[in-house]
Amino acid sequence: MKKHLLSLFKGNVQSSISLKRVSAIVPNYNYSQYLQKRLQSINDQTHPLHEIIVIDDASTDNSVEVINRFLAATPGVHRLVINDHNSGSVFKQWLQGVTLAQGEYVWICEADDSADLTFVESVIRAFDDPLVVLSYSQSRQIDEADCLIAKDYLEYTKDIDRHKWRKDYICEGHNELMGALAIKNTIPNVSAAIFRKEPLLEVLQRYERELVHLQTAGDWLAYCEVLRKGRISFTSRVLNSHRWHRNTVRLRTSHARSMAEILYMQNRTSGTCPLNNSVREKARKYAQMAYEYLELHSSDAPDPLRHQEVCRLLDEISTTMKMSEVYE
Repeated sequence: MKKHLLSLFKGNVQSSISLKRVSAIVPNYNYSQYLQKRLQSINDQTHPLHEIIVIDDASTDNSVEVINRFLAATPGVHRLVINDHNSGSVFKQWLQGVTLAQGEYVWICEADDSADLTFVESVIRAFDDPLVVLSYSQSRQIDEADCLIAKDYLEYTKDIDRHKWRKDYICEGHNELMGALAIKNTIPNVSAAIFRKEPLLEVLQRYERELVHLQTAGDWLAYCEVLRKGRISFTSRVLNSHRWHRNTVRLRTSHARSMAEILYMQNRTSGTCPLNNSVREKARKYAQMAYEYLELHSSDAPDPLRHQEVCRLLDEISTTMKMSEVYE
């Protein structure tokens, strides 16, 4: 009996020692109606979190009241940071939170999304491989009222590969860049990802100017740069709920600007990775599909590179990014 108890004790100690320390970072701006459920889904994870850091970006609703009420009733290591002025960019909140994080791994939890309770437990396992820098899961899509829009993102990724995202995988980051992220942003929601802290922090610090300048493709850029530092893992189980709103940053951004950022990211990736003709053709087809979806095409401008405003914005983005490189 004593040996059995000692064995259990040793097992618990080893489990405690090997438990990966995950810091949950919650950037928030005016999402008070979702915060209680969001924070509960974070706190109730089956893998205990090291800490929860909420960054409120000068919300004008009652977000701070909701957050304080939740944290006061919730034991554990929690922190609320209230910005005096709105930062104007979620990536400044990302950098703020990751800088404060004490865990070796960080989970950026958008305030309006939700997670299955086994999300962290399932996704964090990939970091047993010391070369993995980003691990993410499949997501369902929901609307403002929690109604299901789509059960996953397989329809979105099928033009790249119909089978790749139907099963778990780990691969080298540069292979993911050359086969997927060179075409489109195949990680549609940061809430579905956990990062090794140090590579992400390095990227957020080095590319802060570029990330802030991009209105819709900053997350895409961040993923690409993180994956230059190691491997990626994907869990095919649907463990994250990605919320879509009628009035999002992407929808408020001009269609021409959104198109220009897609082209910029495709050009940026192809300029640093050797792409085969098949990938280049998939990228071209995706850009054309996005161009038509955004209703920018016309008889005078049948493709994005003939659209005057798209080309002007693409040139402006590219010039700004080159200037940012000079200041690094």
